[in-house]
Amino acid sequence: MNSNIQRCLKSLLYPPNRVVNRLSVLALCLVSFNVSMAQFYPFNPYNQGYAIGRALGQRIGSTIQRNKKYGRDSLRKQIKKWGQCNNGSLSLEHGAVAVYGSNGYFCSSTVDSRLSSKLDDINSSNIDVIDINITENGNFIIVYNGGLEWYGALPSGLNSALNTFSYGTRFKSISFNESGTYAITTSDGFRSNNSIYQAFYDDNVDDFGELLSVNICGDGAVFCYSDKTRYCGRIPEDVESGIRKFSGIARFVKFNKHGDFLICDKYGSYSYSIGDADASGNATTVYYDYLKERKKIDREKAYAKYEEKAHYIFSDSLKTHRVWCDGKIIDGKFVSLCTTLKNERRYAPTLNIDMPFILDNDFDGLNENLPDEGIENMLLSIQLSNGETITTNEMAIYKSWLGLGFRLSASLVGMRSDKRSLSGDASSNRVLVGLFMHNQIKTVTFKGRYTIDFSDYDTKGQLLYDFHRLADEAGRLDILPD
Repeated sequence: MNSNIQRCLKSLLYPPNRVVNRLSVLALCLVSFNVSMAQFYPFNPYNQGYAIGRALGQRIGSTIQRNKKYGRDSLRKQIKKWGQCNNGSLSLEHGAVAVYGSNGYFCSSTVDSRLSSKLDDINSSNIDVIDINITENGNFIIVYNGGLEWYGALPSGLNSALNTFSYGTRFKSISFNESGTYAITTSDGFRSNNSIYQAFYDDNVDDFGELLSVNICGDGAVFCYSDKTRYCGRIPEDVESGIRKFSGIARFVKFNKHGDFLICDKYGSYSYSIGDADASGNATTVYYDYLKERKKIDREKAYAKYEEKAHYIFSDSLKTHRVWCDGKIIDGKFVSLCTTLKNERRYAPTLNIDMPFILDNDFDGLNENLPDEGIENMLLSIQLSNGETITTNEMAIYKSWLGLGFRLSASLVGMRSDKRSLSGDASSNRVLVGLFMHNQIKTVTFKGRYTIDFSDYDTKGQLLYDFHRLADEAGRLDILPD
């Protein structure tokens, strides 16, 4: 037997007292084997010995390439060797990273060289790494230097959003996915271009403690709070299980669509489940429908607040249901909201703004010169807290029942939005009802000249109660959003 082959086999069977890469040795053996065979059997495509050696060599070569891209054994071993882990990222197609201490790191071989080079610079400069994320399309970000700086290859939407933050902002985490959805956590708050994630934060800003980080992957986001970790949307079932079993307060939860995860607290304690990146398909997921839960919670809060304050009247002759609550003094004027709805499905809800007691010179003497039949087809503009503006050219102004003020009245059927397409059909009305129930009215402007500031008036809570009450009383659940 060729002496090279003998040495290789001996190394495999009796390795020396050092770590031996057996795959590399085997590859060397096969190379030597092919060389040796070639000495006695010149190239011949029909030569079985040559063909077997060549096939084995190709298979080993592909295995090496596969392990280089998808293998995660080195990552797992490194984390175990450290005995701690503070952060990381588990991309399937563009490598994985683990961070320990303030700036120690490990990168798998296929991590973007720009990212690994930046981590090396940060480590050499003794600066801390705050967060790191890699997406499946190759984009990445590193947040470092106390959260004051970031570096990466980013989608344009995220890049623009980050540039709007003032100098000196401290970023706790910056996460994004392949579709451009982002989640930015700072020492002052949270911002996302996903309305559900933003609502999850805004609605609970005073209830869950400090927000430590938010990490998103696919259609789900994990929010790490100082009291416990929560998720919103769809995440792998194994990740949800890992969160429940983690004994500490997670500062970061990183995961991918295969269900691999890395959970770290601020002290470096960690829990992980990391398979090779090509070892399985997409994981079974769990789903938390926050919008559905939010609607339930909002309704309970609105009923608790307004049930005792509400007034309800049904006009049998007009088949009209009317709901209103006690109003509020705004700029020296008493203002109240009132909603009405007819039994028949072809009628949309109507929103009324009552100012029953005003001075003759208010609004340029509008009330004094108002005809008994009112004025119709006027412009009404409503600005909502979500940045949306609702307008209609079909508002009517009527005298109040005491004749000392007036009412602004507008059916939802004529309302339009500057952010979405509304046609006045039943589905459009449901959208508008949902907008009024879940967003605060900031200002109301009528006739294009007169503006009423509603920022201190809980229109969101009251209208949520009003529309639910109208739907129940009139048997018109068709007005409520899906």
